[in-house]
Amino acid sequence: MPGDDGIRLARSGPFLAPSKLCDVDHPSIGETALSLVRSCKSQREKAIGVFHFVRDEILYQMCQFSDTASDTLASKRGHCYQKANLQIALLRSLGIPAGFVTQRIDPGVLRPFLSDQAMRILGKRTAHAWACVFLDDRWIGADATFDRPLLDFALDDHWQMQEVWDGIREVTLPEHLLIGAPSQPRAVLYGLEELPDPTPEPTLLVLNQRLAAIRAQMEARGPVEPAGYTA
Repeated sequence: MPGDDGIRLARSGPFLAPSKLCDVDHPSIGETALSLVRSCKSQREKAIGVFHFVRDEILYQMCQFSDTASDTLASKRGHCYQKANLQIALLRSLGIPAGFVTQRIDPGVLRPFLSDQAMRILGKRTAHAWACVFLDDRWIGADATFDRPLLDFALDDHWQMQEVWDGIREVTLPEHLLIGAPSQPRAVLYGLEELPDPTPEPTLLVLNQRLAAIRAQMEARGPVEPAGYTA
């Protein structure tokens, strides 16, 4: 558990503040956040509601790093960074401290979802980002990267992730797919001067081709019943 200074920092300042890309103060962020938590009675329930919205309503897709949280909300598409950024913006708008965690991963994580050509573009190692939430005086990882159709596909054939977040246990990628140790929570993942170069649109098309095929395959199977979560 963090000391008193760590608790004060987490509950105030940068972990509740907007930034250029995490546009907490955008009207659509506040309106969406409030609509998700109308029946929630605690901060934990609110965080759970935000998690499941971002995970399942924002489809995993490779996008530009320069997208803001409100951009991701409008497009309902994003990869790990954009989905974490939106999750954090929604949480902060509700007064719940939230930050970014990053870790190196084996690109094999994405093997179920990407073509051979896309895997060659990514290279041998890649970085992963997810949101962590400050509840009950501790940081809890809540990785909402992969939406239900992709989780169902991975559960069938490749690897597993916890399907329902209870706001207590961490939800992260399986340990064998992670490299090294995760970062400490960060209030901002990228400053505007640190953003990676824009990804050419033809490259994005290649990266997203197999994702589109998987979604079509999963839709043909019919919907999978949720594993017990209700907002």
